Amino acid sequence: MFDPIDLGEFERRTSIRPLGDLWRGADRIVSMRSMKKIIDIRLMNDEYLRNLLCSATLAGDPAVRPYEGCDVKRLRVDPAMLAVGQTFVEERKLLNLQSVFYDIFKGTGATSGFAKKGALIILGEPESGGLAVAHYLPPIVEWHGDRHGLLDGMHRGYSAMRIGTTIEVIKVCFPKSPFPCDFGHWKNVRQVDAKPAKQDRFFGLKPALFRDLKYVGIDG
Repeated sequence: MFDPIDLGEFERRTSIRPLGDLWRGADRIVSMRSMKKIIDIRLMNDEYLRNLLCSATLAGDPAVRPYEGCDVKRLRVDPAMLAVGQTFVEERKLLNLQSVFYDIFKGTGATSGFAKKGALIILGEPESGGLAVAHYLPPIVEWHGDRHGLLDGMHRGYSAMRIGTTIEVIKVCFPKSPFPCDFGHWKNVRQVDAKPAKQDRFFGLKPALFRDLKYVGIDG
């Protein structure tokens, strides 16, 4: 999870202005994981999505925006066709997708589950109290030449692959920075009950190239 982002600071980072009635009473951006109750939902339009992603920075150089000027697409893919950077999935998070994630959206009118859920802007009550805004984004895929790498959304991709269905994704075409890991294969991904040691969590992680999505309020 990331530290909450004041709405004024969020606008400074992204040039996204508060969305009138949808953000009524909210004073910060929080992680979707911290929401205990959803009050209202809006579909995230293309302009908002592009501004959000194109404002993300690199962990090793906050001045670099790897997605700036890139074409951003929405599509459905078979996750088995994607390369991955992470070497593991946690059993706890897989179970949460079937329970906590499902329950928080119950009764909202949003598409159930995660396989067909698109990008959303959410007004709700976080565990810390008051009202706040959170973002839900489908898994993020980067297109590098002849490879498509799953950048964010490992557990959703793994779950969809295991049950044999396609999944909604956000595809960023030809980022300005190389993929932050080596391109690994699903067959080498382990299901674990606790995170492995840091050096074993990714296939050839390049820490300086890690995308700082939390900087713009994305917590996948």
